[in-house]
Order: sequence, then structure tokens, then C-alpha cells
Amino acid sequence: YQAPETAVVGGSVELELELESTSKQKQNLVIDYALHFPGAKGKTNRKVFKWRTATLEPDAALTFRKMHSLKQVSTRRTLPGTYRFEVLVNGKSFGEVAAEVDEG
Repeated sequence: YQAPETAVVGGSVELELELESTSKQKQNLVIDYALHFPGAKGKTNRKVFKWRTATLEPDAALTFRKMHSLKQVSTRRTLPGTYRFEVLVNGKSFGEVAAEVDEG
């Protein structure tokens, strides 16, 4: 799971995920990511975003890419600070990466 180490408010972050199957059976996957971001008054907020669904064949690998916008939106203010991106596969956490977001 990869993301750039730095970004700017108003820009975007490209996320990349590579999954490798160790199973001998086909797997149906629901892939999401949770964004942990700085909120008002020093709190950290969490929002889950849908990424995609996929079928992973036995002993196969899949790579996914996603652009996440850091533009200001009416429902969420983008503040500078540490943004952590946590990958969720079928609801289970499989690690996270962080990016420092600075004023543009």
C-alpha cells in the first residue's frame, strides 16, 4: 500500500494497492480505504471511502490505483497536518500509510 509522503491542500494524492493471493480458492473482495484526517479543535476524524470490488483468482495478483482529492468540499474542510490512509479489505484493516499535507 503506497501514498506519497507529502501533499498540499487543494491538490491530490495517488494511492496504490497491490494484492497477492495466497489462497487456493477464488476470493470476492470489497476494498475500501479509511482516511484519518485532522479536524477542528485538534481532533482526528475518520471517513471511509469506497474503492472497488474485485475477484482475486488463486495465486494471482491485482494492482489498484486511486486519486484522492484534497480540495476543499462543503462537508469537510481540508486542514494541513498528517493524513493517514488505511486500507480495508472485506472490512478488515491491512495497514496504513501517512502523508503530510501542507498549505499550498
